Amino acid sequence: MVVSNLIELVASDHVVVSNLTFFNAPAYSIHPVYCNNVHIHNVSIPENLKQLRIITIDGVRVFDFILQTIGTNCKLLGELGLSKCIGVTNRGIVHVVSACGYLKMLDLICCRFISHATMSTIAGCCPNLVCLKLECCDMVTENCLYQLGLNCSLLEELDLTDCSSVDDIALRYLSRFSELVRLKLGLCTNISNIGLAHIACNCPKIIELDLYR
Repeated sequence: MVVSNLIELVASDHVVVSNLTFFNAPAYSIHPVYCNNVHIHNVSIPENLKQLRIITIDGVRVFDFILQTIGTNCKLLGELGLSKCIGVTNRGIVHVVSACGYLKMLDLICCRFISHATMSTIAGCCPNLVCLKLECCDMVTENCLYQLGLNCSLLEELDLTDCSSVDDIALRYLSRFSELVRLKLGLCTNISNIGLAHIACNCPKIIELDLYR
């Protein structure tokens, strides 16, 4: 039985987190810091946690059944963090976002195999998204961003760092986000002043624009 809603592992190798049940917490986090080969199995969310709003599972190996369990049990989920997780598949993400229509924050940093079809599903199923982190998601294309621009009008923060397919056309689509406050485009080498002009002219609320090379 876990009393705390946070499990933090620091500078550890070959760790197995297994057979846990979280009780009476509005959010829980399994947070490995500077760890290698962390495996999570059989983490249970009991009936009374269907009000869960925040789940952060960063930097570990995950399996589809974990994401399916989250989607099945946490319909009111507002924030999901999967930054630098190994094993995140399109199937798992589609299951979560299709079931959790209240998502406002989705962190997929370094989930490199997220496809165009999955991005379209995210855009279609998550109209309430406020923050989307896609750093190093190599398969994000201008068509993905077109779909986001059509459906996710509330987006305030978007991280596209090192998304190599982002170009000036993509920035034109992004300029539909009139609520955008923070935009990260570091290492996006296919953008120019033409694309940035679309952002400058159509995103009046932006206060942070990251263009580091």
